[in-house]
Amino acid sequence: MGIQGRYTPNAGTFELRKAICHKLEKENGISYTPYQILVSNGAKQSVLQGLLDVCSPGDEVIIPGPFYVSYPEMARMADANLVIVETSLNNNFLLDPKVLESKLNEKSRVLILCSPSNPTGSVYPRKLMEEIAKIVVKHPRLLVLSDEIYEHIVYAPATHISFLLLCLECGREH
Repeated sequence: MGIQGRYTPNAGTFELRKAICHKLEKENGISYTPYQILVSNGAKQSVLQGLLDVCSPGDEVIIPGPFYVSYPEMARMADANLVIVETSLNNNFLLDPKVLESKLNEKSRVLILCSPSNPTGSVYPRKLMEEIAKIVVKHPRLLVLSDEIYEHIVYAPATHISFLLLCLECGREH
């Protein structure tokens, strides 16, 4: 008898998806079922596939800068146009809601938020995330891709808050 190999399900094993649901509930206060979870090889794969799924040629992907080096190339691979919204050290490299609002239009499709940020390490405080959420709600076509892969690399007094949790609290699911 030889060793028999097999592939795992494309979405990930049920046990892994169940464990992810437990983590999301316990650490983030967000409830999902294993059937709503999809496992990938990593954040880069998930971000790229998300952009490929929702962007059409001419759509705009809004990226606060400085940004993770792969975001622009992933947007280009999705045939989207880049809108880089510069931030400054004076604001801890956090997106200014008024500047964000001035950049949004009918072509705006995805806003990529990374908190804690790669490469700056900045963490969006709850109040600022709420201001951004209020702007996003005004643009029903705009999706937020919230990259929270570094949620556990946070130093006091900062605390991580999931953008999805804010959306669920205000009644808009993403």
